[in-house]
Amino acid sequence: MEVRAIQTNINATKTNLATFSFDKTTGLNGDIVNLTITAPSAALSTTSPYVTFAIASTVTTADGAKHNGFPFPGMIVN
Repeated sequence: MEVRAIQTNINATKTNLATFSFDKTTGLNGDIVNLTITAPSAALSTTSPYVTFAIASTVTTADGAKHNGFPFPGMIVN
């Protein structure tokens, strides 16, 4: 299984970019994967000072086919 995090609300000037870092990006069922999120220094805007993101997973079967899991949403406020 592979995991990744994707920001889902990026403003036009890209001043609200968060960074996502996993201690490992692959694992097996039952493994613990730690995610560190660094919030941006500038808010998205004065009316919506948050960043939304999704954590997603992909599983590759023995025949090489990739299957995407349902994304898990998240939000950080700065």
